[in-house]
Order: sequence, then structure tokens, then C-alpha cells
Amino acid sequence: MKMTNDKGFTLVELLAVLALLGLIIILAGSVTWFGQNQYTSQLEETKQQAEVRLALKQITKDVRQADSLTVTNNQLKLDEVVYRLNAGHLLRNGRMVAEGISDFQVEPTEQGAGVTLQIKGASDSHQLSEVSTVLYIRE
Repeated sequence: MKMTNDKGFTLVELLAVLALLGLIIILAGSVTWFGQNQYTSQLEETKQQAEVRLALKQITKDVRQADSLTVTNNQLKLDEVVYRLNAGHLLRNGRMVAEGISDFQVEPTEQGAGVTLQIKGASDSHQLSEVSTVLYIRE
């Protein structure tokens, strides 16, 4: 007597389905991982750009309110306010204004009534955010 059971799946069919499901799960996981890495990278870059903009905004405000301006040893002195870079932190009278700043260059203008300012921020991923401008004391 011959037994035939056409119900169910063969071992080959089950293995094929498992292989396809594994492939789909790996693809979905890699898309999720890539999206998470992009999100983290963009968040870090946005934070870095915000730090550079904040520093520039504060310096611009102080320069425009200042009566005198002096640049020595890459430090900017405006009346009683001093800006300098120390270990990646931009300091205003010793208090941190922005962090993650890799370079702070200050040079007086030819007329002496302003400064050429360049601020660079660097993150762990080595993406660079740079702002350069010329600021003048208001008369």
C-alpha cells in the first residue's frame, strides 16, 4: 500500500522560504542601520553648525556694542570682554560660549575699526563647519 500525503511542505521548500526571509530581514536591518547612522551624523553636524553660529552671534553683538577693539595673540578684546580659544572651547571672559571649535582666527581690518573673524568647528566625524566674516564697531 502506497502512502501519499500531499499536505504540508517539503524540506526544500522550507529551506527556500527561510533563506528568503533571512535575506529580507538582513536588507531591512541594513536600511534601518544606514538610516540611524545618517540621523546621528546629521544631528552632530547640525549641533556643530549651531555652536559656530551661536559664537558668531555673540561676538557680533559684542563688537557692535564696543567702543574699543584690540587683537593680540589671536585673542579679541572688546572693552572689558575677551574672546579666546582654549582646548576646543571658545571662551568669553573665561566662560564657555561654544564647544567643538577647532580654529578661531582674528585679524584687525586695515582701518582698525573692525576685525576679520574666522571660526571653524570640527566634530568627531571630522565634518567641518566654517564661518568667516568682517565685523566693524558701530560709531
